[in-house]
Parts: sequence; C-alpha cells; structure tokens
Amino acid sequence: MKALVTGASGFLGRHIADRLQQEGVEITALVRPTSSVEYLKEKGVGLITGDIRNEADIAKAVKGMDVVVHAATSKGGRWDDFYEENVKGIERLLKASVKNKVGRFVFISSVAVLDHSSVKNGHTFPEDAPFEADPMTHYSRSKAEAEKLVARYHQEHGLNTVILRPACLFGPGGGMNKLYPSRLGFSAGANAYAVLGGVKSVVPLSHVRSVAEAIWLSIRKDAAVGKSYNVVEDEPITRLEFLKFVKEGYKSRLKIKKIPFWMARLIGWTLRILIRVMGKKAPSRIQPLYLRLFALSLFYTNEPLKKDLGWKPVPDVRKSIRETMRYYADRRVPRSVHLVPRGKVTIESGETLHVAVAGCGNFAKTHLRTLKQIRNVEVVALCDPDPGALESMARLFGVSRTYGSLTELLKNHQIDVVHVTSSAQTHAPLSIEAMNRGCHVIVEKPMAINSAEARQMIKVSEENNVRLCVGHSLLYDAYAVQARDLLNRGVLGDVIQVEGWFGTSYSSNRGSPYLRYEARDSWVYGVPGSLYQNFLSHPLSVVLDMMGPVQKVTAVATYNKIVPHMRSDELRILLKNENSIGTVSMSMGATPRQNFLKVYGTKGTLLVDFMYKYILLYKDVPMMPKVISRQLTAMKQARGMFFSGLTNLMKVITGKFNLFESNERLLRLFYKCLLDGDPLPVSLQNGLESMEVMDEVWKQIKV
Repeated sequence: MKALVTGASGFLGRHIADRLQQEGVEITALVRPTSSVEYLKEKGVGLITGDIRNEADIAKAVKGMDVVVHAATSKGGRWDDFYEENVKGIERLLKASVKNKVGRFVFISSVAVLDHSSVKNGHTFPEDAPFEADPMTHYSRSKAEAEKLVARYHQEHGLNTVILRPACLFGPGGGMNKLYPSRLGFSAGANAYAVLGGVKSVVPLSHVRSVAEAIWLSIRKDAAVGKSYNVVEDEPITRLEFLKFVKEGYKSRLKIKKIPFWMARLIGWTLRILIRVMGKKAPSRIQPLYLRLFALSLFYTNEPLKKDLGWKPVPDVRKSIRETMRYYADRRVPRSVHLVPRGKVTIESGETLHVAVAGCGNFAKTHLRTLKQIRNVEVVALCDPDPGALESMARLFGVSRTYGSLTELLKNHQIDVVHVTSSAQTHAPLSIEAMNRGCHVIVEKPMAINSAEARQMIKVSEENNVRLCVGHSLLYDAYAVQARDLLNRGVLGDVIQVEGWFGTSYSSNRGSPYLRYEARDSWVYGVPGSLYQNFLSHPLSVVLDMMGPVQKVTAVATYNKIVPHMRSDELRILLKNENSIGTVSMSMGATPRQNFLKVYGTKGTLLVDFMYKYILLYKDVPMMPKVISRQLTAMKQARGMFFSGLTNLMKVITGKFNLFESNERLLRLFYKCLLDGDPLPVSLQNGLESMEVMDEVWKQIKV
C-alpha cells in the first residue's frame, strides 16, 4: 500500500508516518522547502518538495497513491491565507485523488468546527452536531469549509472519504510549543500559566498516538467510509491537573495563576476597546466566545469510533501525560540543568575520599587549590613522568607521596578518585587505567584526542560502575549558570541560534609561550586539532549544551600568519540541527581578546560575556513603539554593563576576584555527585559530542 501524507513533518504527521510504517505502508510526504525533514529522512519516508497551493505539485504527489492522509493545515495569518491553504488546498487534493482513483482519503479536521456558541458547561457534542454559524476563528471556519468539500466529493464523485476530529493534541514528539495543549489556558510570562474560570473545568484531550491509530483504522475499515468521527480520550483531566503534571515532571518553577472568569472577561473587554481605539481588529483569543472555551468543561462522543472501527483510547491518560513530561524533560535544552547555589556548593556527606592527581602541569594547580578547600578530600599522591614538575607541585601543595606513573601510584595506594590533568594524548589511557582499578575520574578538556577514545572511556566507566566527568568548566561560569536558568524558565522562548566565540589575541601577545620556536614540540601541536583543540572545548561545550544534538558540521579556516606552527589560525564552525543553528569562532588574532556566548530566541536574545563578566538580556518593552523600546533597552544594557564592571573592579581591588571560579564550582559539584548522589555536572553526552564535532572539523580544515 502506498500513502501520501501531507503535514508529515509536523507534530501529528510524524506519528502518522510512524504508525503507517509499522503496518508496512510505503509513505510519501509532500513537504514545503522550509520544512524540517531530518526525522522523515531517518525513517526512510519518500519526500516530494512542493506546496498544497500548487496544482502541479499535488498532481505529482498523488499519482500512484492508494491512500491520501491530509494532516497539513494553516494556523495563522489572514482569512485569505487560511482559505487558500485549508480550503482551496484540500479541494486540489480531492480533485487529484478522484482523477488518480485513490482508494481512501482521510481528512484530519478538528472538534473546533462544531457550534460552541450557546452550549452550557458539561455539554457533550455528538458527531452530527451542527457547524458554527459564526465561526470564532479563521481556523475553525476553514476546517468547516473543508469538511463540506470532503463530504461533497464523497457524495458526488464516489471518493471514499473519512473525517477525523481530534480535540486538544498532546504527547511526545513535538517542539516545546507542544508542551501545553490548546484550550488549556494562557501563558502569563516565562514561568507562569493562567487558568480561567473554575479550576475543575476539563480540557478535552487527544493523544497523538491515539489519533494516528484512528487514521490507520479508518484506512483499513470500510465501515469508516463517508463518516466523521471525534477522536477524544475517555478520561477527563482538569486544566489545573494537567498544569500540575507540567510542574511536577518538567517545569518545577511553574506558577499556576487562577483567574476568575469575570476578571478574564473584563480584561478582554478592556483590550478590545483599546485595540478598537487604535483602529485595529481585536484577535479572536480575547473575544468573549473564545474565552468561554477556557472556562467550560465540554465533552465529545467517541462511541461511534469505538463501535465502527474498534478504536481504543489510551488506557491511562494520567500516565500518558507523565510520559509526555519525561519526554520533554529528557530533551531539555540546555541540558546541564544542575541547580547551582549562588554561594559555595555544600556537600552534605561526612565521608572522605582518597584522591590522586595524574599530571603536574600548570592546570593541576587549579585542581589542587580547590581540593585543599574541600573537607571531604584527602590528596594522597601525585604522579608525572617529569621529575621536576612532580617535585615542584608536591612541594607547593605539601603532598609527600609522588610517583613517575599512575600504574605505580595505584599499586601502592587505595585511591577513590583520580584527576587526569596531563596532556591530551594521555587522557584516555590514564582515565581507562584508573577506572579499571575502580576509581572515579575527572578528566581535563579535551576529553580525549578523538571520539573513538571518548567512547571507549565511557564504555569502561559503565563496565566498572564508576563516574567519569569531563572538565568543561565554562558550563559552570556564574553567568553561564544564570543563562541556563533564563533559558529553562522560557525567558528567551525557543532557541534559534547560539553563537560562541573564543579568542587568544596572539596578534598583540607575541610573547605567548605557544608562539616560541621550541613550542613546536609541545603536546598542544601534537593532537589532531593542533592548538585549536586545546581551547575549542570551551566555546563548543557551551554551544552544544544550549542547542542540543548536532546533525551537520561545516568548518572553514584561514591563515593570518599569527601562529607559526600551524597552517591556519582563524577557525569558524557552523553547526545545525533540526531546530537551531550554532556558530563557534576560534580566533588566534582578533584583538582585544573575546570570550562570549550569544543566544538568539523567539522571545529575546542573551549575551554572556565571560571575559568582561556581564550578562545582558535584549527584549522588546511590551506595548511600546519599537523606536522607544530600543532606546529603553539600550539604557538598560548600559546600566547593566556599568554595575557589572563596577562590581568586578571592586572584587579585583579587594582580592576576591577568582579567575578559576567556574572550575572550582565544577569540582565541588563533581564531589557532591560522588558523595550526595547528585547528577554529574557535565554529561558524558556533552563530552562525546564535543569530540565528534572536533573529529569532523579536523577532516574539513588544515590545522
């Protein structure tokens, strides 16, 4: 069987494709050039790029099909837009289906087409209820017009049609904009949601998998031909209860606002007056009839669907909502959601862990300084093949036992944790040796020299049931933590682009040891990414955390003759996934030195400057003309930069400025993970993904 699915790249469409593929149906999707199709490609769905408004595209898509499932829809714009896509578009599909003798045409409509204008609380709608005489929205009006066309083509042209009407869709697989079903209430800010009317009012729900199952049954069963069915779950769930599931399973800081219906009507009336005075038309969402829907408990029969097709609703709606919340929580972006207090991280356990440090280079100092401050840690021994570095570090931190190798050290002492602060080439072998001896490991960045080594390290940690953490300390810069908190609260909306920049300004720092002639034999030039690899983990780890898993990597590099031991010294990386774009810049020459993160969202933009220590949030001022909003925003940014600069200056003067505070916070969180059972501060996924991106970059550029 061959089936054409329109809207297959959307929330419901993906589930339709999945369900039909389970039955061996060969799926083709008609998708727009702008659609996100990575998921469909992974599933092996055939793709035809086109538009439902183009007859030639439709003719090409419908040809040779046994079934057409029309799930595409327009949900925004003027009536002309709705009419052209939701009404004329389906008419083109119907004509092509008749011409090509399609065996079954399934149209996904909505319960919104039914007349809600005069019903009372508790009303139940049968399938044959009348349409709205005066539709509330362009969407419901266009769906009703489309249903009339479908019925006409069945009666006049003998096309085997089925109409399915879901209610408020929920379930896994959508973007964060699908977290809240329609008719639940209104967003009241980044971390609040408003429920209108009685808190016991019920929201009519349809699980996306239930709807996909109804589509499959409507294709198989001849009893469905020529009929319309409501596809709604049995179990009633109140709006307040659904929001509590959101709070419990995904958004713990959600504030649920209960607004009496009379107050909602008053606010709506006031807004309509103001908008009318401005000479504009008030949106449907503040019209009295539309507001009523958020306060009433309304029900829709599903008995005909059960009787005719053998359809079954989900057995436990509450369990399905919890599973949905877990799905969104698992895919949360950013992913380092560790809650970090403003002060020092407190470890509750009184247990002491015996620690060794492998590698006595400069960065071992930052580890040892922090370890000396953690009461739960006893630094037992150090190891390094360089006797001079080993002796110097041992004397500086008062460690009496030293060894030339980790093997020797572990033979002589029972160690709980090993800090690997050696050169990158030794990260994997030393970490693996320690984990095979039952030690937990925290390894400095880069995690390894390539992703193959990183995977082996992760495998060994799992086999030995020990914890492995990567030293991506920039994730725990105070401003990075603040940025993640803003994103998790939804202040920026959906993330569209993330930009990370890391510079060294060697053009004005010609005395850097990395530029000296003898540095050509240093370990930093011996790894696959040369000097880039020593620094790239910093911006890359933060960008990946903010944007999620990457599907495509493109890199370019150029040489400005700043670094004598490399073939390029300016690197730009473009990262892409289904929902966002990331850019990472590694600059050896730009002056002054820059180290910042910029996150662009649908509701605002965030700038985090790690070098100059400030954070700025760019948002339009509500209800203000754009020209005034921009000036107020500029004044707010100037104020923020001034006070951040003043605060940082006072810290420097008083000796309280800590250049390595992010590393200290990360180490404390790592020990809290080991002793108090908290999650790892840096996920192994973040470490592995950084290595995978680097592997791809080194293939594309000359280092």
